[in-house]
Parts: sequence; structure tokens; C-alpha cells
Amino acid sequence: MSLGPALISAVVRGNGFSRIGSAVAISLVAISSIAHAGDWSDRLDSLGVNQTVFALADDGSGNVIAGGDFTIAGQDTVARIARFDGNYWIPYGAGIGGTIRALAVYNGDVVAGGTFLTAGGNSIPYIARWNGSNWVAMGAGLNGPVDALLVKDGVLYVGGEFTQSGAASMKYIASWNGTSWTSLGTGLGGECYAMTVHNSELYAAGDFLTAGGGSAKYVARWTGSSWAALGAGLNYIAFSLASFNGSLYAGGQFSAPGFSVARWNGSAWSGLGNGLDGPVTSMDVYNNSLILGGSFTTSGGFGTYNHIARWSGSSFSTLGSGTAQDVFAVKTTGACLFAGGAFVTAGGKPSKHIGMWQDVVVGVGGEPFALALDAPVPSPSRGALTLSFRLSESSPVRLDLIDVRGRLVATLVNGTLPAGPHQASWNGREASGSPAASGIYFARLFDGHRERVQRLVRLGN
Repeated sequence: MSLGPALISAVVRGNGFSRIGSAVAISLVAISSIAHAGDWSDRLDSLGVNQTVFALADDGSGNVIAGGDFTIAGQDTVARIARFDGNYWIPYGAGIGGTIRALAVYNGDVVAGGTFLTAGGNSIPYIARWNGSNWVAMGAGLNGPVDALLVKDGVLYVGGEFTQSGAASMKYIASWNGTSWTSLGTGLGGECYAMTVHNSELYAAGDFLTAGGGSAKYVARWTGSSWAALGAGLNYIAFSLASFNGSLYAGGQFSAPGFSVARWNGSAWSGLGNGLDGPVTSMDVYNNSLILGGSFTTSGGFGTYNHIARWSGSSFSTLGSGTAQDVFAVKTTGACLFAGGAFVTAGGKPSKHIGMWQDVVVGVGGEPFALALDAPVPSPSRGALTLSFRLSESSPVRLDLIDVRGRLVATLVNGTLPAGPHQASWNGREASGSPAASGIYFARLFDGHRERVQRLVRLGN
């Protein structure tokens, strides 16, 4: 879960987890205000990958899938695609035999697109589906590279540099219904690099001047039966699209109607502030903001954004000190924002080709929460007691009670929680359900990197 920039006047309930009949119940603590602050994780140095990441996707269970040119993820050998569960990378069989440029999850299966010619060791060019155990072809496939994938209303849409599926004409964009390929009218006049859904309709962008045979400069709308232009369009290539706060956003290498990024309000285009000084190659929405990744470093000479920036709807802001090199993909997954690209540092920290940004809850004093475990209340205790703790970022966390001999008495928390404040209660019973003996115990909080310990005293019943 992630908390947006809003005032919260009551305890947020139902956003933690509880184990019925055990020793623990967890919930988020009420806070008076939220602001955008945060940091880049330092976990993706040893857990990073060895080559460029070009595509990111959410697996539907809060895990991020990465695709690109890499062959090592963490300490494991993979083949250009793997899933990160917060602790480990999991490969998809024998992987993909060449560069992955796009990823999607369709009907529970992972679909990869790119410039590759083989998948799972078999001849499956440009697009392949992982069915849970093997990579398989999708009908007659496509005859050229795939650059964009999008799922809408139970249909998979594919954009790229292809012109056919088998003998059927598929000019740079096509749809897959699970069994067969279909063209979208007469298609586009050139490569399709990006797609998004805006106001329930499909939009496509890329390097084309026509759509469905009519003029449409670099971006077009599919009504379900025909293509339509968006005003005068853009003056050069678009690489990314996103829907945010009721408007359509396009990012690319153009200089009009804005520098590298522009907004369509349904009737007219406009730029965003001073724009950005380099191509915008990816966009996604995170915590009520539009995140932009690319090759830019500044906005009209004002501000330093270093390849990734946040747009609030009225102004740009930074995500720490950004990344050291280009960002090619951004993806919101759970409470985290992931970025993939050519960089090996993010926020000045080693982060090999993939970075994880976490917005951090900011309290009244304006300071982000650090990992902390407060003294138990009450202590000494004859009955139940409460342990309050805070996490600096979303992470797997464990809160154990141990006795003076080091024996595990009870596990109060064992799972992934979002950044911010939490509480766990102990009912005075061991994991077996029997009452704990009177004496001294220790509460130990561990987030995979750091630990905090508090002493507590239990009195006899």
C-alpha cells in the first residue's frame, strides 16, 4: 500500500494484516499529514542486474518483472527476464534469446516483446508468452520487433516495427484475443512505440504521420472502429504515453507543443512548464504524481532532475538526486516505484540498472520516518502489550519475541509492510498458545538489513 499526499484524520484500517487467534494484530497509525518525500533503496546493488533494463511490469501480486539485456540478476543466471519478489530474483524458464523491450501480464501469463528471435531455446521471434512452465508462440506471431504491450478489456494490444502476422497485414499495431491476431483498421503509417488507455479509449504514439490512412502526427486515438488525430499532433517522435488527472500526456523527442513532454486536454495541446531538455522515454502514475523517465537532466535550465522527474500537475520536482544515466522504464508496483535503465547508481547509491524509490511518510516535523522500535506499552505487563514501530521503506519485516536464552517465543510480524508507522500487539501467549512465563523478554525488529531491540518485562497472571 502507498499513501498519497492527503490529510488523514483517523486511523487507517484494513491496510495492515492480522493473524486471527494468534499473538498479533497490525494496523497503520494515524498521522496528521502526508507529503512527498522519500529515498532510493540501497538494496539493488547486490540485488541489481548486470545489463540494461528496458521494460518493467507488475506481475499482479505486487512483484516487479524486469526485461532487457541482462543475464545475471542478483547472484543468479537468468536470460533477460526475471521477477523480483523483494528478496530474490526468479527466472522464467530458459528465458529469452535477445533484447526485451516490452512486458505485460495477460490472462495470468507473462508476455514479452522485443527484438529477440528465440524464447525458451525455441524459434519464437519478437513476441512470446510464458504459460507458467514454458515459452510458447502466439499464433502466427509477428514479422518485426515489438516495442509496446498493453492490456485493455481482455484484449492484448501490441505495437512495434512489424507489418504482418503470417500473411495478414498488421501495420505497426495489432490486437491478440488469446487465439488470433486482428488489425486495427489499416494500422499506422510507421512504428508504434507506446500505448495507453485514456478515457476508456486506446491511444498510440510513435514515429508515424498517418493513422488509418489519415493525417495523425506521431499520436493517434483508436475509437474502436477508426483512427482519429489529436489536433495538430506533435512535431517529432513520441516514445511514451500516460493518462493522468484527466489529461493525456505524451513524452518523446519533440520540441512542440512542448519540450519533450506535452499534455492533451481533449481539445488542445500544451507544454509542461519549461519542458525537459532530453527525450522522455517512459511514464507512469505514482502517488498522485506523474513520473517521467528518460535522457533529460534539467527543465529549461531550471532544476536538476537527472533522468527522472515527478510532475504534480503544475510543476516538476526531483526524486532525490535521480540516476546516473538514462531511465528507459518506470513502473509503480505496490508501494514502490521501480526504474530501469542504463544507470548503476540511483540517488547516489549503487543500484545496478534497476532502482526502487519509496515515498516516505512525513510527520508534523517534516522528517521522514527511520527504522525504529519503541518501548513496549505497558511494561511491566500482566496482559496484552503494544509495540509501535516505523519503517523507512516498504520492505519484508519480522518482529520476534525471544527470551533471555535466545529461544523464539512468538513471531508477531512476518511479511512485507509499507513505509510509515505500524503497531503490533502481543497477548502474552507463546506461539503454541500457552501463556508465557513471567520474566524478561526482548522484542527484535529486523528489516533484512538493520535491527532494533527493546526489552520488556512480563509479570505473572
